[in-house]
Amino acid sequence: RRENLLESFWSGLYARGVDREQLLAQSLLSPATCCLINPDIEKTVEKGFATVKNLSEKLRHKYGLP
Repeated sequence: RRENLLESFWSGLYARGVDREQLLAQSLLSPATCCLINPDIEKTVEKGFATVKNLSEKLRHKYGLP
């Protein structure tokens, strides 16, 4: 699951002293640029943004974010 990979990365940041609440409040997810440059143009772009939106919604729900 994508959120597990991201949360694993975040755990490493917490271990290095990054404040969890600040990280969650100030994080921004966006699709990779390579996802946006593709021969099928809108299909890949739409899929990339849909994936990021879905991941964002899951994480917001899990961590009680607005």
